[in-house]
Amino acid sequence: MTLEDRILRLARLGMTPYQIEEQLGIKHFTIHIGYHKVLQQGYSENEAFFDRTAGEQLSGTVTEKFRRIGLKKGPAKETLTEEEQREKQAQKRAKNAAKRRRYYQRHREEILAYQKLTYQKRREAAKDELNEKHKRREKHWKSSGCIRS
Repeated sequence: MTLEDRILRLARLGMTPYQIEEQLGIKHFTIHIGYHKVLQQGYSENEAFFDRTAGEQLSGTVTEKFRRIGLKKGPAKETLTEEEQREKQAQKRAKNAAKRRRYYQRHREEILAYQKLTYQKRREAAKDELNEKHKRREKHWKSSGCIRS
């Protein structure tokens, strides 16, 4: 039996990498470096290893750290029906609308002053543009002789 087969068998039994290294008499952290793939395959074939709760922790400091990093299952994703999704989106929209309304109420005077200022600037710019066009036309007409001075 090769070393890889022995590691696979011990991992299927739910032993930690540290315990496997002790059992086989090999240098510590050798499994993580050279036999990580075999170790993970063994753990994936042992469902009992994944089903352990926090109260049934494996022994050893290396094991607990290893469990927390790589093998702990994440929470199951919540699946919502279409109606629940629509309701959730409607709640989000209502919350954002309330947020915008509160912002507007707090900064109402500033917003109105800014709007008035920009309106005045746009209006003056439009007047200047029209005046400039009118002056150019008059110049053109005077030079062409259409208008008598």
